[in-house]
Amino acid sequence: LSFVPSSVLGTNELSALSLAGAMAGFANQGVYCSPVAIDRVIVRSTGNEMRVPTTRCSQAMSPEVAAAATYAFEQVITGGTGTRSRIDDDVPIAGKTGTSDNSVQTWMTGYSSEVATAAWVGNVSGAVKVDNTSVDGLFGGAIRHEIWRKVMTRANKLYGGSAFPAPPEIYLGASNVIM
Repeated sequence: LSFVPSSVLGTNELSALSLAGAMAGFANQGVYCSPVAIDRVIVRSTGNEMRVPTTRCSQAMSPEVAAAATYAFEQVITGGTGTRSRIDDDVPIAGKTGTSDNSVQTWMTGYSSEVATAAWVGNVSGAVKVDNTSVDGLFGGAIRHEIWRKVMTRANKLYGGSAFPAPPEIYLGASNVIM
């Protein structure tokens, strides 16, 4: 990753698996666990199962910071750029949208207390604006919401979810800066 001031805005190129793992850390009260995309490996000739990588977990942020970020991410869904990703069930969700320069890529990432997902829409073979692309009548940035909402709707049915921890008051509201 490049460590420049704009990195906080999402200027690094990351995989959907990496972003889903990062979002899971917020849902997991600040504990990040490295994602493992392999369920099992079976040797064809013997039928024996091979060992797969295991996840490694560490406290990446305090539970209080994770709760405050989750509160902000909930607002993205309820009244921000992620409103198209809202789900009509009782499972609380939080998320974040993203769009690269010139709308070449768009993202929707988010989570419940049980599942984190990431949807990426872009062109792997060139800088084609997704605004100029449609799938089944949905243009550009709307596709990410459709994908994410469908995946999370199914995940919520399978795994459910509970309320997120409330953020500490100290993290809510704007602070005054006197210069």
